[in-house]
Amino acid sequence: MADPRDRRARLAAFGVFFVQGLTFATLLTQVAALQAKHRLSDGELSVLLLVVPLIAGAGSVLAGALAARFGSRAVLRVAQPLACLAVVLAGLAASVPALVAANVLFGLCLGSVDAGMNMQGVAVERRYARPVLTGFHAAWSAAAVLGAL
Repeated sequence: MADPRDRRARLAAFGVFFVQGLTFATLLTQVAALQAKHRLSDGELSVLLLVVPLIAGAGSVLAGALAARFGSRAVLRVAQPLACLAVVLAGLAASVPALVAANVLFGLCLGSVDAGMNMQGVAVERRYARPVLTGFHAAWSAAAVLGAL
């Protein structure tokens, strides 16, 4: 039987994966509304959307460096709330530059959270000495479905 710290770590990892899936889907389902609100052409929208994975890659690299120094839990404590904030800021953006800034912040945090939550998931899996990482990814998927509703 796992000790209480292991159970708390597992629950926290589930929570991070769940919130990340929910956050990602919430923003994705608003793309058409954001395009209409800011009168973006299909080409402009494509560039705006392309920014997210490019910046997320940088966020993942940054998260790796920060996690090596401060730990992945510390990275998540900063990046996860900022990712949620970025989604809110995207919705509230009154101009295209504000939307771009929110999108860049979201991409940076998306990569940081993705890297950090998987680091945490692997750490929990090692503590349990059995596969549990797939359950975390299932939580992400379930939350993404909820966020898309």
